[in-house]
Amino acid sequence: MFDFISNILESITHFFTQAILLIIIVLAVVLLFLATHRHNHNPYVDHSQEIQKQQIEAERDAKYKEALQRLYDEQYGR
Repeated sequence: MFDFISNILESITHFFTQAILLIIIVLAVVLLFLATHRHNHNPYVDHSQEIQKQQIEAERDAKYKEALQRLYDEQYGR
């Protein structure tokens, strides 16, 4: 009789332990997304370095594509 009650109480405790753990994990993920969103949309953060890096990367890609096109044209005589 007491084993039956003990098993029921143990399963209820196990369920609530897993439920609380799941709530903590979901809350951590939501807070991470909120922090990322806040950082990306904060008007006081200086994004100029990121913009400069993106511009340099875009210019590098454009030069690379242009050089590849030039090599292709020279190789196949267009």
